[in-house]
Amino acid sequence: MAPAGRQRRSGIRKPNTTRHGVPDDPRPAGLTHLVTRLERERLVAREVDVSDRRGFHAVLTDEGESRLDASRPLHNQIVRELLLDRMTKADRRELGAIWKRIEARAETSTLQVDE
Repeated sequence: MAPAGRQRRSGIRKPNTTRHGVPDDPRPAGLTHLVTRLERERLVAREVDVSDRRGFHAVLTDEGESRLDASRPLHNQIVRELLLDRMTKADRRELGAIWKRIEARAETSTLQVDE
């Protein structure tokens, strides 16, 4: 039985999407399609980029934030079962070290993230 709020799906999926319905095409058109779908579901809203009015930012709506928060336990369970539980203790330590290096580099990055 599918969890509440999720429909059971057959093995058939739309072309060019992952099994979760996310476009597997990293080109801008695929991303635009994804944002349009999320916007239609009222999970994100588009806000014009004030520094470059040709573009926009996709920002989570309150509903999007709620849905993201609700998905975390399942996401964590899947990561644990499909990744972490299949790794040795040494592999997990190495992965932790890699994440720490990524985090340290991100802290020194000039990328601006709105909070």
